[in-house]
Amino acid sequence: MIWTTLERLAIPGLALLLSACGGSSETTPIPSAPVIANPPATCGIGNTLAEKLVGVWKRACYESGGSWETDIYVFRNDGSHTSIVTYYNGPNCTGDALPVTNEGTYVLGNEITTTSGITATELDIEIVPLAGGGTNTAYDIVYIDDTSTLYMADYPAFAADFRPTTLDFTKPLRCQ
Repeated sequence: MIWTTLERLAIPGLALLLSACGGSSETTPIPSAPVIANPPATCGIGNTLAEKLVGVWKRACYESGGSWETDIYVFRNDGSHTSIVTYYNGPNCTGDALPVTNEGTYVLGNEITTTSGITATELDIEIVPLAGGGTNTAYDIVYIDDTSTLYMADYPAFAADFRPTTLDFTKPLRCQ
């Protein structure tokens, strides 16, 4: 009989104790977008691809491999670049944001004819993660149309022999 009385007192006492330990009303802050150092004032302007490429380019929200992302590429006159890929845990780029920033250099190479017949230019991007580590070179292609819209391949290669030859027209980058 005494054991039953203790059980009757313990269960409400435990519930009261746990309710006092409830979660706080604070939320985890969403990281702010990284500040872009020395952003070029314009993009898509000039007579050559090298001139037109310089600037800030943004890709709208898209789904990739089950996550949602936005991309910002900054190409500068001195051959340096910054790329910021922001990952979201909710559909249509909602929810918590996780921006990942990389910096490095870029070099434009030869012109190639893509699988769609458009003349694009080889783009080699050396990626140096801000979190440290070594460097990687991404071998891509780039094309800027008459409306100052930038197209790249869907995925770059990490070996020059496997450079893509198809532009991705579904995820363009727009001049900012």
